Parts: sequence; structure tokens; C-alpha cells
Amino acid sequence: MLHKDQTVNLSELKTHSEVMGSSSNEIACPDCGEMVRKELVRCYQCGAFLRKEMAESYQRMRDSAPEAAAPALHELTSRPARSIPSAPLSSDLPPLADDDDFALGAGVTAVAPGQASATPASSTAGGDNSYSLNAPALGAATAAAELPDVPLDEPGSSTGKSASGGQVAHSEATAGDVLLDIAKQEEEESEGRRKQRGKRKPGPGGARGGFVIFCPWGHQIEVQEKHRGQMGKCPRCKAAFIVPLAPQETKPEEGASSVADAAASTAVAEPAGALAAGKFTRWMKDVRVHPLDPTKLKLKPGSLESTFDTQDIGFGLDGLLLLTLVKKGGMFGGADKKKPEARDAAVSHLAAGKPLAELQVAAQRLFGPDTIKQIQVVQPVVYAHESMFAGIPVFGNNRIAVRLPKPADGNELLFASFCLSDFREFSKQMSEVFNVQELGDDVGVPLTDKLTDLKCHYTDQTFQALAEVAYHQADPNIKLVIVGRKCEGCGLVISEDGRKKEKLGGADGKGLAKTKCPKCQKKFGAFTFYAVDTTAPAEPSVASAPAVS
Repeated sequence: MLHKDQTVNLSELKTHSEVMGSSSNEIACPDCGEMVRKELVRCYQCGAFLRKEMAESYQRMRDSAPEAAAPALHELTSRPARSIPSAPLSSDLPPLADDDDFALGAGVTAVAPGQASATPASSTAGGDNSYSLNAPALGAATAAAELPDVPLDEPGSSTGKSASGGQVAHSEATAGDVLLDIAKQEEEESEGRRKQRGKRKPGPGGARGGFVIFCPWGHQIEVQEKHRGQMGKCPRCKAAFIVPLAPQETKPEEGASSVADAAASTAVAEPAGALAAGKFTRWMKDVRVHPLDPTKLKLKPGSLESTFDTQDIGFGLDGLLLLTLVKKGGMFGGADKKKPEARDAAVSHLAAGKPLAELQVAAQRLFGPDTIKQIQVVQPVVYAHESMFAGIPVFGNNRIAVRLPKPADGNELLFASFCLSDFREFSKQMSEVFNVQELGDDVGVPLTDKLTDLKCHYTDQTFQALAEVAYHQADPNIKLVIVGRKCEGCGLVISEDGRKKEKLGGADGKGLAKTKCPKCQKKFGAFTFYAVDTTAPAEPSVASAPAVS
């Protein structure tokens, strides 16, 4: 009991079983006699009320309802949309007899904000019992609708007058059209936002708004320029990584610029055909050059991996020189034995300043400095739809391929493919000789070894491992060593020294994949960290021409 005046006599109330009865689950309709469930309010056959008190209550509600009924739905939607006039909102609504509703008293008027001056004096000067209510302002979308402005009190207008000649409330006359217009506009706006959601905003340099980096486990990530120097997490493996800072631009020294200008003027002054000594002083030997007829291309991995000729590439002021030293040999590979001798003779010939036409080689092709800009990386690519190979590694997995300048004769295209170490050298020569900076860096080729710091679970010592190993593993010139392992279940990291100390997986660690992790008790897996073995000598792929005396 909350208050002594609020007590209720429970003895006067009837229980559900007393009202509905408990002998049967069905009762007969008093009008049609149909057997229906006794918990229903109305008969589903004839619609009559099953209880007399419910019928009396419904009749009282109908008797107390206002005479002016709300317009039908089809009338609201079919009537042309109208604008919102600036007249004040009237509240001449009939009072309701139901205690659950309310009615405005005599002399009370609802006025829109900013329209107080337009209210008739008779509505506000009624004394103590007169009030003024400010109605909420309608949305901007409703007020901005371009519709004819017809006053409510215009003679002959059916908008502001009811059928009986009385004044109809403005909110009742326009509510259906206004709400319909607002709903349509909101639906259009939400549909537009839904179409724009997920679209990538193009950056200042094209479709991409940032640059591509790799997480410690080799997943490709695109980040924005504003995130440089910050730490993030890979969306796939959740590994932490640091976005590298922008490389500092170094201005060339005055002496170096003067030498470069002098070399450029010399290259322009002399024709490309008349080779002089010292113009091709840097060479790459046994580079795979793939001739391709676009009409015979097969888009499958490795389709062009075995169709190549090994050629030597010379870098000089006259451009890029491709030399096929000897013709293809027979079944026993006699041509490979003649290559060193033919290579030494070609370099000596060019160092002596003899004409290119007298060079004793199987074939030669010179690309001038004006065609060097055509050299682009075609494998790998960032976007598969921008590649003529649709992102398929036709030159072999984890090999880097570049498109060479198009020959003047025929429809044949030329491509050169490299392993990682050879491509790094090719990119270096292109930068130093032709000023083509960081070739391949924009498509994710690791021009330098990127290391990540890891901490061993057992020794608490930090060790470094390669962040990207796919290109290193495919390079025959690079030897890798195992420096650590990682549990595929919980991500526990141990160094190779810690594994040997704890004797996990045997002496050589071959059984570690099936060994249970000490932390999660699951199989450790074969996730391995590698580093480059600096003790193994690498075979040089660049040769220098002999100095000219």
C-alpha cells in the first residue's frame, strides 16, 4: 500500500477462471453459435463480442469519438503535395471524452515559432484562461518544397476548409503530404549514403590514396601518408608494424651535378650508333629476356618461365644495350662454354671504341635514352586489373619482371625477369645511370632487407628476422638461416638459441612442428623466422668494363 486512499477491494474483482470458465476451452458465440476459444475478444466468424462488458466499452468509445474522421491513406498519398503556408497553426480540435486523452481549452491557440505577431488578438487576450503554445518548427526539407502557396482562408479552396464549412487545422490538412515528402527525401539520402559507403576516395596521384607496405608476416597493407612514423596492426594477422618515415630528399653535390651535365651533353652531341670507349662500363650477365607474342599468351602461372634467352645488358650514356653473345647450342649445351670468351671479346671491343656494327655477337639491340621511360615493372602489381597478365605470375612465382622498350620492328614484346638480388642490382643501375629512382618500390618489391625485432620467450633476448622472405626463398643467390620459430596457435615466439637450449624438436628442430607448445599445449607448427646468412659469398651479377688507357 502506497497511500491509504489508494487501497483496492480485491473481493470485488473476478478471477480469470470465474469470468471465462474452466470446464471447457471453447464457448459458443452468443450471436452465431460458432464454437470459439474463450480467451478471444470477438468471434472470428461473425465479429460479435463474446463478452457483454467488452461490447459496452467499445460502444462508449465510438460514442465519444470526434465526428471528423482522419482522411484515408489513399487520399493522403494521392493528393498532390502542398507547401507549408506561413499562417499560424490553429488548434480548433474537438474535445475528447476519454480520460486518457486531453483537449485544449477555450481560447488556447498553438502558434509556430516566429509567428507570434500573426496570432489574432482574440486568441491571446482572453484573460487568465487564455494561453499560447509554440509548436515545434517543421524540418527544412518540408519548408524547401517548391509547391504552390495557397492561403488557407482563400475562397473556393478545399484545403483550408472542411466539408461542413468549418476551419480545418493546418497540421491535419497537410500532415500526410508533409510526412510523405520527408520520408521520400530521407530514403533518397540514406540510399545515397549507402552507395557511397565503402568506396575508396582517390588520392592526389590516382586511384590509390597512400602507399603499400608489408606486415611482419608478409601481408600487403595500404596506408596513408599521414600515418608515417606511427604504429599499426595488420588487419589479417594482427601483427604490430611501424609505418616507415618518408625518405629524406638529398640534394646532389655541385661536383656531381656538373659531371652529370657534362655526360648528358656528350650523349646528345654524339650519335647513338657511333660508340666510343667507356660508354658501357656497367654490365649484367645472363639476364632472362622473354620475347612474347600477345596473341599466343596463356594466362596461367609460370607459362613464360621457360621461354627466355639469356642476354647481357649494358648500361651507358647511349642507352640500354642487349647482347645475345652466342647462338643456341645443340643437345650438349656447347653454347654455354663459349659465352665467357664471347663476353670478354665484346667488352674489349667496346672499350677500344670500335663501331657497334663490327661487334662479333649473335644479336644486339640498343634502346636509346629517350625510350628508357618505357621500362616498367609488370610483375608483381598492386592492382590485378591494371596488369596485362591479370596479376597472374606468368614469369614464375616470386620473380620480378619488367617490360623493356618496344622494338621498332614487329609486334613482339620484350620482358626481362629477375630474382630478388638481380633485380636490386638492375634497379640500382637504372637509378645511377638513367636517374630512374627506386624502380619497383611502388609495387612492393623489397629493394632493401626489412627487419623486425622479436623477443624470445625463454631467453628474453631480442633478435631480428626478415619481415618478407618469399622473394628471398626464391632467390638462388641468397642463403637464409633460421633464427626463430612461432607457435601457430598462441603466437609464442622462441629464438633458435632458445629452442636449442630447451631442446625442443630435437637437435636440428625438425620435429618442432609436431611438438606441443609449452603455453597453449597445441602443436607448434612450422612458422619460421629467417635471416640472411652473411657468411655465404654471393656471386656477382654485374661486371665492369676494363678501363681505357
